[in-house]
Amino acid sequence: MAMEDQRAGGSLKNPKWIVELQSLRGLAASIVLLHHCSFYYVYDIQLRNALEVTFNAHAAVVGFFVLSGFVLGLSLSKEKLNPRSAADFFIRRAFRIYPALWVASILAASYMIFVYPAAPSPVVSNWWYELLPAEPLTAIGMAKSLVGFGRALPIPIWTITIELVGSVVVLALMCALNFRQWIFAAASFTLLLMSFLGDRLLTAYLYQFGLGVSITFVAPLLRKSQMPRGWALALLILTLALMLFGRQLGGMAWSFANGYNAFWPNLIESLSAAVLISIIYVRPELFPLLRMRFPKFLGDISYSLYILHLPTMAFIAFFLGDVLHLSAFSAGGVTAMLSLSFGTTVVVLGVSVLSYKYVEKPGIEWGRRLVDARSRVVSARTEPGR
Repeated sequence: MAMEDQRAGGSLKNPKWIVELQSLRGLAASIVLLHHCSFYYVYDIQLRNALEVTFNAHAAVVGFFVLSGFVLGLSLSKEKLNPRSAADFFIRRAFRIYPALWVASILAASYMIFVYPAAPSPVVSNWWYELLPAEPLTAIGMAKSLVGFGRALPIPIWTITIELVGSVVVLALMCALNFRQWIFAAASFTLLLMSFLGDRLLTAYLYQFGLGVSITFVAPLLRKSQMPRGWALALLILTLALMLFGRQLGGMAWSFANGYNAFWPNLIESLSAAVLISIIYVRPELFPLLRMRFPKFLGDISYSLYILHLPTMAFIAFFLGDVLHLSAFSAGGVTAMLSLSFGTTVVVLGVSVLSYKYVEKPGIEWGRRLVDARSRVVSARTEPGR
């Protein structure tokens, strides 16, 4: 069935025009930043557990994946899918992801070469040392990080790996959706089953891209239903509660320590993220706060903020705590956690602005120009008489 038939319930706007969704991405990146800063130092375990629940970084990352599936799926729905358009899609995707990743990799590699390995500090939590690779940085490890795989550097590379594989998944799902709806449904169910049968890092999250793609043809039906404002707000509150705190329903079995990739809490967060994105997309007027200047600013720099915050945090903790011996950092505890959170937020905002302006935006433009150049070459070759 043709894509336009599947979307008979109404047309979909480009998600880039919905500033609320971009702001949502920025807030999610900020939650991940604060989550990681709250984990760097040793302090009271009960407070740390409370902050882990408050800053549910896992739900934020899940939201990234579902939103990526939606945005990528909607973009592909506007194109005639063929080998040429698929190649253009991957070119644009590569130029979107890799430039900022390379900057983050260089920054993280500098930390690994010049700072680590250092003697473990008694005020730094085991979480940080477990996050760091066990072996010194090698050329192979660096090369793998530069292409978005491996864990040789203190950056959230595993999510980049899933984003890269997820891009292939979205393209495959859109091809299936264009051909037969039941093939799309079968493929989506297969991804879900893969997650259910094992909690391997990669397969645990790929079905979320399918959820995002599903929004592209469910959203018009929701818009057509004209859900009353009161019902939409009630559903929004329930969705946010499940997304942020639903993991607590499973007790210790669903805790981050025991079941970070566990299927059921992952599914609750994924479905909640899909509903949240759908509500924002269909009823953006319910989210005036997401149209404010600062959330929009966070949305613009969200990718750089996300990919750069860990090495930035590590350098701040090292220079202010281990080199300058400032008591606000060197003594550890809650004071150090708050100081690191504030310092990292201030510095990484500035660094992310520079990365967005001089790395991300030029990279996106280079990708667009390359795709345009390919189109001109193909058009020239197919002109009559050539």
